[in-house]
Amino acid sequence: LNPRDLANVAWAFARSGRADERCFAALADAAERRVDDFSTQGLANTAWAHAKAGVSAPTLFAALARALESRFFRGRVGEDVAPQDVSNAAWAFARACHPDATLFASMARCAERQLDAFNVQDLVNTTWAFAKIGVADRGLFSSAAKVVAARADALDPAALANVAW
Repeated sequence: LNPRDLANVAWAFARSGRADERCFAALADAAERRVDDFSTQGLANTAWAHAKAGVSAPTLFAALARALESRFFRGRVGEDVAPQDVSNAAWAFARACHPDATLFASMARCAERQLDAFNVQDLVNTTWAFAKIGVADRGLFSSAAKVVAARADALDPAALANVAW
C-alpha cells in the first residue's frame, strides 16, 4: 500500500467502528516506516483514524508528530496546509492523549498565521484540542477569540459553547 492507501484504509476502519487491533498495528507499523512519504493530509488522517479507533500507537504518534511538526512549522494554511489538517491533527493528538509540546507549538503558529481561513468546525476542533491537552497558547487563543468575535452571529450555540470550553 502507498501512504495514501494506508491513511485511507485506517480512516475507513475507524469510520466503520471496526477497530481490529492487529489491523491497526500493521497499519501503524507500515505508516511509521513511510511517514516522510505521506502528504500532510495523510499524516493528519492517519493520526485521526488511530485516535478515533482508540488504538494505542505511541511510536506511530511520535513519528507523526515529527513529520507534522516540520510541515506545520514551515507551512501556510490554505497554501501548504489545509485548515482541516491542523484541526484533525490537533483533535487526534488530544484524543489520543499524546501531548507533544513541540508539535502543538508548531500547530499553534501555523494556525495563528491564517486562522481566518478556518471554518467553524476546524476552529472549534482546534481550540478544543488545545484546551483538552492543556496547552494554553496565548497567541492562538487570542487570535481565535478575535475570529470568534467577528463571526459570533454565524456561530450556533453548540459551536460557541465548545470554543468557550
